[in-house]
Amino acid sequence: MIQLERAYDAESGCKAWTLILVYSSHDTEHNSAVALREFLQHHLHGKKSS
Repeated sequence: MIQLERAYDAESGCKAWTLILVYSSHDTEHNSAVALREFLQHHLHGKKSS
């Protein structure tokens, strides 16, 4: 399931997008959803997930 929401951030005064990805896998550390999350975080925010 993919859900995309647009919200207003009162602190910055900007509109922001929230992307929610729901994926099911027996291996919670090594799957396509984890790889996609890390890719998006690295390319959109320049940070790696913890």
